[in-house]
Amino acid sequence: MQARAAASHFIASMRMATPLAANGQNTGAYERMADDASARTFDRPEIFLSLGLSLVKQDKGAMVEALIAETLGRHPDNPLYHAIARMIRSHKVPRWHAVMLADDPRNAAYSAAIAAVAPGRVVLDIGTGSGLLAMIAARAGAERVVACEANPVVAEAARRIVAANGLDHKITIHACHSSKLDRSMIGGEGAELVMSEIFAADIVGEGVMPALAHARAELAAPDAVFLPEVATLRVALAELDPPPFRPLAAEGFDLSGFEALYPAREFISDRPEALTLRTEPADLLRLDWSSPDPLPVTGTAQITVAAKGGRANVVAQWLRIEFGSGVAYENAPHTMPGAHWTPLCHALHAPISPAAGAPVTIGAFYHTDQLALWAA
Repeated sequence: MQARAAASHFIASMRMATPLAANGQNTGAYERMADDASARTFDRPEIFLSLGLSLVKQDKGAMVEALIAETLGRHPDNPLYHAIARMIRSHKVPRWHAVMLADDPRNAAYSAAIAAVAPGRVVLDIGTGSGLLAMIAARAGAERVVACEANPVVAEAARRIVAANGLDHKITIHACHSSKLDRSMIGGEGAELVMSEIFAADIVGEGVMPALAHARAELAAPDAVFLPEVATLRVALAELDPPPFRPLAAEGFDLSGFEALYPAREFISDRPEALTLRTEPADLLRLDWSSPDPLPVTGTAQITVAAKGGRANVVAQWLRIEFGSGVAYENAPHTMPGAHWTPLCHALHAPISPAAGAPVTIGAFYHTDQLALWAA
């Protein structure tokens, strides 16, 4: 029924939502297309694809799965329809999910930390993705787990995965952003353990700061444990050779005016052998999510370190994640190939060459989900 409802929804949108039809142009063509879609929704690959992508864009996760199930039921052995189904499902799913789930040190750190604190607790998993952390908590003996996932297609997949692993009696997954939850959806006084993995390689990306502030204020019990507890931004002045790729000329033309539009950041994992540290690593920014005081969504930090000598053109940056119970994870350059959280380098405004022993200041500015690093 959901698949046919999806088809009807799509047909109505074809008749009403396009500027051309609204202006009276090509209205007959749209009507004919809609009638054709009504008759053969599940037997035309172009209609299957268009309808599926339309539903994904409208966050209709359950309808997407119903549409795919009915269409593949009609074409179980047709590789074209299976290929289109994968296109639809993956349309808004970030590619880093696969790398994240393959990061064994990351998975092991979360598993050890969750096993130490989850038993007997009501758990909230923010941004559950595949449902892995929620299942680890349920396996560890959590009283119950409430999870949320903003991408409804991913949420539907997580529900199937949880059910396939026999844990759907303990885990409830809401297809929404955590800001749409309230304490009544958690139950009792709120979550006694709040888990998240919604921070990026620069800590503040993916909206972790406002999400956890909301969770502490609106979803968590007064004495809730947050996992991870602390994330630290580790930095060092460094040289990347060759420097970050920024073409300044092509075909004899001066393109230097485009330089300011190139991103300042580059993933170190793309060529770790090209990086040489010009200072010892240092802790620049420390975010303590276990603190009862809300973390500011805007902040600055700076430190002074001693140069080793040599030319530097970037600030190298990576993470140290502390989960509590003595469990920690650090993705320093050259140490963890294949890590989900990839070390980054931030290009300096201009290269510098401080003498050995000279002081160098490295600074950070963040606001909501954006981070800028600098050195002088």
